[in-house]
Amino acid sequence: KSGIIGLVTSDLTGRFSTPILIGAENELRAGSVSVLLANARGDEALERSHVEKLLSLNVDGLLIVQRETNPRSSLGNVGVPLVYAYGPSTNPNDASVTCDNVDAGRIAVNSLISCGRNKIAIIGGDETFTAATDRTKGSLEALAEFGLEPAGPIRYGRWNENWGRAATRLLLDQGVDFDAVVCQSDQLARGCIDALKQQGLSIPDDVAVVGHDNWDVLVNASRPSLTSID
Repeated sequence: KSGIIGLVTSDLTGRFSTPILIGAENELRAGSVSVLLANARGDEALERSHVEKLLSLNVDGLLIVQRETNPRSSLGNVGVPLVYAYGPSTNPNDASVTCDNVDAGRIAVNSLISCGRNKIAIIGGDETFTAATDRTKGSLEALAEFGLEPAGPIRYGRWNENWGRAATRLLLDQGVDFDAVVCQSDQLARGCIDALKQQGLSIPDDVAVVGHDNWDVLVNASRPSLTSID
């Protein structure tokens, strides 16, 4: 045993991967285990090079942290314990620790229904991300349990405030009757709230809004403060 773990990340600046890195380092340090950190920058060849170098240093295990939740190709059997975090391996036999985005979508809808809302619109993020489609799946399942369908069409776009505003304006312009919105990110929710306020609607009295990701800088700065799925 070397008492060292190799940690390879594809994103040192992302707001999702950084807390994972901090949590891993805190946990390992508590067990008197040191961490060697390498940044693969999303490059598969560079990632493999880092893994081989860390293995040559006799690390006791590897933690591979992705920058998105989409499944990634497996590194195979590297001879030491290996765990994928945030983004899972495509091999179901590998150990992957990920978010339950299906349940996140379900929680968002159930929260709104518990507040008495039953005309719930959904604003999606980027459809190429499994996070978006999984959150939609959970939301639709929760609505179906109450015999409900989403208010208006579910549209997908970029994970930013501009799309949140545009998607909300489409709901308003097309006369969709809705009293709540599930936004698949906090950025979308901030844009949604802006568009609703511009229309003279009160949040949450006229329309309740729920976001995803619990990004402190957006949740706490929102007026009113934003309900979000962590």
